[in-house]
Amino acid sequence: MLHRRLAALGFALVAAMATACGSDEAPVESGTSTVPSSTVPPSTASSSTAPSSTAPSSTAPREPTASTAPRPTSGPSATVAATVPPVPQTEPDSLPARRVALGEAFTVSVGDSVGVSGKGLTVTYAQFVSDNRCPVGVQCITAGNATIVVTIAKQGSAPASLTLNTTEGPKSGSYLAYTVELVQLSRGSSQTGSLRVT
Repeated sequence: MLHRRLAALGFALVAAMATACGSDEAPVESGTSTVPSSTVPPSTASSSTAPSSTAPSSTAPREPTASTAPRPTSGPSATVAATVPPVPQTEPDSLPARRVALGEAFTVSVGDSVGVSGKGLTVTYAQFVSDNRCPVGVQCITAGNATIVVTIAKQGSAPASLTLNTTEGPKSGSYLAYTVELVQLSRGSSQTGSLRVT
């Protein structure tokens, strides 16, 4: 009796094992091993397979270099230079206090000095030399002549002495680009002279 039960139990155990093994007979396919490589979409392909020659490098615009960049023809410095007013010329400190204009007649006594405005010139009645002119109201064979010496100087240049006459001899003398003229010479003890610089 006991042997029959053990045999039935063993038979049931074998049948259960056989059933369990029969359900495992279906092959289990791996997801990675059964997927064919040809089914990979082209979009997932590596970028290394793309040909590098498809990027046109020759058509890309080139940036201008410092040597090829255009240079401005005008700038703020040129504008500033054009708008700067000229520096006015100042009179030298060595000129006398009394000033006259170029071409203006002026009266001086012996020893007096006059400056010519804007020219840097100094004119001095340096010396009364002689006066043999015929006296007023007297009839003479000749009118006679009076002579004086004038010195003229310009800053930065050597001075010069000019001998000027009333009638017999030169009434004017030249210095650099200027001319000094004896316009008139008074009579008497003062011998005041009238001069003009042109």
